[in-house]
Amino acid sequence: SLQGFVIFPWAQGASTYAISECYLNREVSIGQAIGFGWSRLGTLFNVSVSVGLRLIIGLLLFIIPGIVWACSYVAAMPAVIIEGCKAKDGMRRSRELAKGRRWSVFAILITIWLLSLVVTASIYFAVDVTLGMNTTIGTMTLNIASQGVTIFLMPLGVIAATLLYYDFRIRKEGFDLELLQVAMHADSGNASAEQGNQIQQGEDF
Repeated sequence: SLQGFVIFPWAQGASTYAISECYLNREVSIGQAIGFGWSRLGTLFNVSVSVGLRLIIGLLLFIIPGIVWACSYVAAMPAVIIEGCKAKDGMRRSRELAKGRRWSVFAILITIWLLSLVVTASIYFAVDVTLGMNTTIGTMTLNIASQGVTIFLMPLGVIAATLLYYDFRIRKEGFDLELLQVAMHADSGNASAEQGNQIQQGEDF
């Protein structure tokens, strides 16, 4: 459907970009995030389909391979958005970053899945008690509520994937040190500029 093949990858890409910019203390607008997601839509579509097919095949192969691949490719979308790589390279990058950290990823994915299960079960129970599952209004309410759960939980998954991506890079590549060096360089540049202004003001005086 249009929602599954276009809207979701686009929304995931835009959300990933916005979360990444916020993590790096950069200002970003909704329009910028949406535009960036649209500019990468082809790659986002490719990575969504590629990962999705692998997960389906893995789940058919006695479930365990699907779980392993889900943990391995959790950072594929952030890698594509943040590093600007193609779908295949983003998936390879995700495997490299997640190596040795799959149990932690699994725990986070299970937590999100359990939250989804609890919320969905609560909605089903509430609709069944108040409106009835076999009534027209009950069915309509359930469909609307299910869409609401999807809209609510999708950003949670994107946030988790993006933060995991940065956590992987911090632990394996010292990414936090890179940020510190950039910040120190910027502070040093500002200090030098301020000192130069003070000297210039003294000369003018």
